[in-house]
Order: sequence, then structure tokens, then C-alpha cells
Amino acid sequence: MGTGEIVSVAGKGTLMIKTKLGKKHIQELMLVPGLEENLLSVGHMMEHGCYLVFRENMVDVYDDQSLRNLIVRVQMTNNICFPLTMMPASDLVLKASVTHCLQTWHKRLGHLNERSIKLLENQGMVHGLHRYLWINED
Repeated sequence: MGTGEIVSVAGKGTLMIKTKLGKKHIQELMLVPGLEENLLSVGHMMEHGCYLVFRENMVDVYDDQSLRNLIVRVQMTNNICFPLTMMPASDLVLKASVTHCLQTWHKRLGHLNERSIKLLENQGMVHGLHRYLWINED
């Protein structure tokens, strides 16, 4: 975070934006529970083909470099952010699931062995480890 705070990512998803030129998918967006606002970086938008033009106190987001298809224009706020309220085009049902298996934690913790992972859990040294990790995962 900009404040130096470290936050946990609960999952990743894809944002689909309908444009005149078709659908644009911004992939690998991170879900961070507890944030008051969703964050979408300039770099991430550019990586997915958006073209951004900053001028005065606003940003224009275009579908491509031709600048013919304006997706959105956003006014800058006093705290130098560009808040954008996005509404779904239709009613949606969204589902996210997080699977915490031993193999996942093994990788997250730098390939730590099972005994050490259990020690971390038993001593409450890592948040997010759950007892169901030790169920047979085959």
C-alpha cells in the first residue's frame, strides 16, 4: 500500500469492460478484503491495452491508442486519486473461493517443510493457516 501497510490478498479476478470495440478484460485483479475502495493501477490498465491521457485534473481512458473510443473520463480528487464507480451491466452472481492446502502454504513459505509449517500454525505465528490443512490432499 502507499502507506507502507501490508495487506492480504484473498483472491484474484477479472474485470470485464464493455466498449464500442468489444469487451476488454483486465485480468489478475487482486481482491483485498477491508479496503474501502477498489484499486486499479495505471500500469495494469496499460498492460491490458488501455490508453490513458492525463490532463489538468482528470484522466481519460481509451480503448486503444487511436483515442477514438473513450471508455471513461474521471475527475481527480483532493487526495490525488481518480475515483471511479463502476456498476454491473446486469445482475451478476460472483463467487470466489480460496483453497488453502498444504502445498500452497509450502510454496508461499519458501518451500518450508511440513513439520515447520505445523509449528508455525500451532504457535499462531502465521495468520490464515487452518486445521483442515492436515486432511489428506491427494
